[in-house]
Amino acid sequence: MGISVTELRLGNLIKLNDEIVQVDISIINYIDDCGDPENVSPIPLTEEWLKKFGFIQQGDRKVWILDRVAVTWTDHPDLRGKSTGDKFYLGFRDISGVIYRTTIEVLYVHVLQNALALTGKELEIK
Repeated sequence: MGISVTELRLGNLIKLNDEIVQVDISIINYIDDCGDPENVSPIPLTEEWLKKFGFIQQGDRKVWILDRVAVTWTDHPDLRGKSTGDKFYLGFRDISGVIYRTTIEVLYVHVLQNALALTGKELEIK
């Protein structure tokens, strides 16, 4: 499974030759030149990655919080009410702490990194 340069920003974490690397301009150029290189792939988001980034699980619920951002593991219905399967979804907490889940699936580490960058926060491995 390849990855497109349009999905990436500098600093994103991806797999290159089965090694986790941080995207820099040389990696962007490599992916752009190759089109869809087989040796470049996204990192699937897991609970372990959430913990590495400092997300804290809320009790035994399948919700992880970092500041105002929440990631939930849930079976989210699509617009027709059909199940999309258990996946991670992005959410945000309001001032009172209420979590508003979105229908944005967060399947990969770089997608979570990009979503949090919109809040002005960069994810760092703790």
